[in-house]
Amino acid sequence: MVTDSSPSTSVLSSSVWAPPSAWGGCRLRHLVVVALPSTTTGSGIPVHGHMVTSACRLVLWFPYVGLSPLHGSSSPFVGVVWCHHVVDDGRDAAAQGGRGGRALSTKLGFKLGFVGESNQISEMWIFGRKGPSGFSACSTAEEVTQGIDGTGLTAIVTGASSGIGTETTRVLALRGVHVVMAVRNRDTSGKVKEAILKENPNAKLDVMELDLGSMASVRKFASEYKSSGLPLNLLINNAGVMAPPFMLTQDNLELQFGTNHIGHFLLTNLLLETMKSTARESQKEGRIVNVSSEGHRYAYREGVRFDKINDESSFSPMSAYGQSKLANILHANELAKRFKEEGVEITANSLHPGAIPTTKLLRHHSIIDGLANMVAKYFMKDCPQGAATTCYVALHPQVKGVSGEYFSDSNLAKPSALAKDEELAKKLWDFSVTLTDSK
Repeated sequence: MVTDSSPSTSVLSSSVWAPPSAWGGCRLRHLVVVALPSTTTGSGIPVHGHMVTSACRLVLWFPYVGLSPLHGSSSPFVGVVWCHHVVDDGRDAAAQGGRGGRALSTKLGFKLGFVGESNQISEMWIFGRKGPSGFSACSTAEEVTQGIDGTGLTAIVTGASSGIGTETTRVLALRGVHVVMAVRNRDTSGKVKEAILKENPNAKLDVMELDLGSMASVRKFASEYKSSGLPLNLLINNAGVMAPPFMLTQDNLELQFGTNHIGHFLLTNLLLETMKSTARESQKEGRIVNVSSEGHRYAYREGVRFDKINDESSFSPMSAYGQSKLANILHANELAKRFKEEGVEITANSLHPGAIPTTKLLRHHSIIDGLANMVAKYFMKDCPQGAATTCYVALHPQVKGVSGEYFSDSNLAKPSALAKDEELAKKLWDFSVTLTDSK
């Protein structure tokens, strides 16, 4: 079944595991076993810009989301890599079966990653030393904010009632930040608030209802927030939905684009004046943080399908998710550009939180969600680690003045070429204004 001496990458489909059940119009793919080259010759496989020409004797992949092929190429897969030996910039390093290993150029060992077009692997390495910021994939939200005093700051966190949104809320409150939890479900958020207050009686928390899939709800939230007279230093656009079957928002937009991007775009625009006035009066830098994903690399080929946003016939759950996450990065980049031109002391950045099985993003795919929680959790981040990059970008002094950047594992990272396309960012901005102005 598995070979480790082939001069080229070998992909073998297994008939052992091929569930016939379908969900959301998508069918699970076969389990795939990939044997990578074990020789130091050949072109190898790019991992974060480096070439792996020897090392990965065995890669076990299972489907990240059961999708049909993307533009003739294989759908993204997620898997675990066991590395023996990696060539990194001419230097060799060994990992003992992933134990105590370090990542490529900084780390090696077991890896959870996506593989898509051109067999490019991207994601996080579990065992790794710290990056330039002093933090790594293993750092937690508490660790990256240790010693930081957020007293006097006010933040909005969307999606604060579950997953990394809850952890982000908890840690920001722990550091003295007044957090407004923007949530769809008041009952759930009420329990979260109680739990945080039980741990930290001094936490300053408010709960406000917000449905990002409804522009009317977004406008109502923004109006009530501005009426409250609260300042706004930090806007953390965290909430999101991942790879559901084709559905529309209340405003008749594809659910992921409408919720993940348009809802946050409108919310941000409606609160910009509040953020600007807060920055001027407090003399403190405002920060907008868009929680994106490495999934942005798997957007549709053109990036954003402006003329096919609601095209169900060519809809792909994962590509649509990638499109919305790409939009999060482009949105932050365009904001950063505009802030710089206006001379406003507000920054805008985007980030990849990491793969986290304990969030509810995969709630539309119960089989994959179950697999992630049973198996992949041992190679993925937990919520304290998943919220780390968000809290780092929101609070850390190292990020002061940094804008229009993309972060991962609490360090600067490189997004896709499309994510850096300024013309695409401007076009998306204009398109988003048109959609939100008409509602």
